[in-house]
Amino acid sequence: DSSVVKPILVVLGTYTVGKERIVKAIARALNTSIYCEPRKRRFFECQSSEDPELLEMLGDDPLKCDVHVISLGDVTSDALPLYLEKWKGRWEKVLGIKPTGWTYSPPAGTDMANLQVILQRDQRKTYNWASLRPMRNSTPNVMLYGVPYSEHSSFFELTCFALSISYVRMIATVNVHNAKSRSKMSAWFEKWEGEKKRREREPSTKGGLVPRHEEYW
Repeated sequence: DSSVVKPILVVLGTYTVGKERIVKAIARALNTSIYCEPRKRRFFECQSSEDPELLEMLGDDPLKCDVHVISLGDVTSDALPLYLEKWKGRWEKVLGIKPTGWTYSPPAGTDMANLQVILQRDQRKTYNWASLRPMRNSTPNVMLYGVPYSEHSSFFELTCFALSISYVRMIATVNVHNAKSRSKMSAWFEKWEGEKKRREREPSTKGGLVPRHEEYW
């Protein structure tokens, strides 16, 4: 019944391509279909051969879909009230989710953190619904959350990967736009290589890192 006012509309920001897994997971958890503008839908349809489930979850009627997908740049405290108003009172509130990707910053005053600090700190980290914090300018009716989600590896996972596989040479394909960045990347490669050799000499750490979960370190 399209006349019934529903409690919450979930709006996810995405790139042109990417973030499809989190979109599907939220829609699945809410048992609802996904709505997006025609241009975005065409991109989703291009993925139908590799991800038929995504196509099956798309809905044609925005008023019957409690998950909407819009541009990442439009998930803001200024734009979301207008987006909610667009649907003429169908939902009471809007919940904006902005997948933020991974970030890494070394400790203040240093260029590079100690590898042991990274490994010990990040392997203890957990993230669930209780970790969510509303972003600035959120209101009771318009809530925004930044979620550290990416389909790329985090810096911690990249470190674990480098310490757990056998390789001859590692080649950087990002952060190589100037000499300073290339030097930093090379320094990390050297740290990983040195730590890997050190761990291989010790029986207790030989064989790579024990993952926290079967799908991630």
